[in-house]
Amino acid sequence: MTDKVLPPGKSYIAFNLKCLTYLGNWNPWNHRRGWVYHVYTFVMLFMMSSRIHGYFVAVRELQQDFLQQTLMLVLISTFSVGVLKHINILWHHSDVLFLTRSLTWERSLICSKKVALYRNELLRKVIKFTKDLTVIWLWLVGFDLPLFYREFLDGSHRTVDHLSISYTIFGFLLAPFNFLVVFVIDYVTFVMFVWSVILNDCVFLALMLHIAAQFEILNFRLKMCTAVDNDYQIGDEFDTNSIGTKGRDYSAPYSSPNHQLIICIQHYQKIFGMMRVLRKIYGLILLPQLISSTSLITFVGIHVFVTKTVNLGDPSSAGVVVLTLFSSLIQLGVYCLAGNSIIVASDLTTFAAYNCQWYREDAAFKKKMSIFLSMSKKPMSISAIGLFELSCVTLKNVLTKSYSAMAVLQKSAE
Repeated sequence: MTDKVLPPGKSYIAFNLKCLTYLGNWNPWNHRRGWVYHVYTFVMLFMMSSRIHGYFVAVRELQQDFLQQTLMLVLISTFSVGVLKHINILWHHSDVLFLTRSLTWERSLICSKKVALYRNELLRKVIKFTKDLTVIWLWLVGFDLPLFYREFLDGSHRTVDHLSISYTIFGFLLAPFNFLVVFVIDYVTFVMFVWSVILNDCVFLALMLHIAAQFEILNFRLKMCTAVDNDYQIGDEFDTNSIGTKGRDYSAPYSSPNHQLIICIQHYQKIFGMMRVLRKIYGLILLPQLISSTSLITFVGIHVFVTKTVNLGDPSSAGVVVLTLFSSLIQLGVYCLAGNSIIVASDLTTFAAYNCQWYREDAAFKKKMSIFLSMSKKPMSISAIGLFELSCVTLKNVLTKSYSAMAVLQKSAE
């Protein structure tokens, strides 16, 4: 097949996994080089853990500065969840690899020219969107992080003791160096840590969006399963450039409605298995993520509207607060919206099956369709250990609960 979506054998989320490789979170090698990469992974985890420990030390040192102390607590919460995500991907490496391979399984199925064109166009859009969102998100964070170092522009704070890395075990090792060297090391490690958190989120986002895309492809197949079309191709032999050309002829029984419905049922079962593995990977980690995001939004609201410790007239302070809040909302929003896309796409499966011309087919087809409809009537979703679904409803609830907490605290302060 002349594939304009991706080269043969390449994963749909190859870009995201490659980015994780640079940050010690995805080992693509075996044997000797793999062991070297394991050392790099351990170093990255040690740096992250030591930095979190340093923030705990900094919290004790900043007891008189409520704003900075709260900021440190937020960073501790965010980075602790980030370390858990880092470990989670390492622990479930084989499961993530299974998902990346399962997503391309549909390409080996026999399909009509219309289905192949629809699939390739849809996947092209999803792959482009996940890449663009990852790059934009990394760029936004890269723009945001320098604001956390704004105080070092003041000459009175240009000392190693004021840097966050000085509270870690690396502070003793870096003490002999001048401020500029330590500042660069502190900033680079901070950026790598934050990017690791974001890239883990982007992998999860990409997996959810591609599973939602698989549902959309399935829905289109269901609508077309009774259509009269003798031009059937094996997916990976279909040439998207030869739109008006007949390819290899896979006529009956391959093009029969009964056979196409069986393929759709197999596709649904494959998606069901992918959803089960996705829940296994991320089910536990979602709860602390939701708690961390809710806490961050609430703390920012407290400083702005309740204690008013943040001066919105100061551009640098306002920039830190606004961008921190914006980053948290993006993180929470992409999780919930991507999860909601799976719910919507899986909910439309029964409608797509009903919209085909099932009433013109034989009794065997109708019996298979009845079984399929009973199996697919309940939408699939991703949830935090079965408590909170990733959906627009959850996003609304998190925002309303955060607002309620801020309103109660503001009222009590008055």
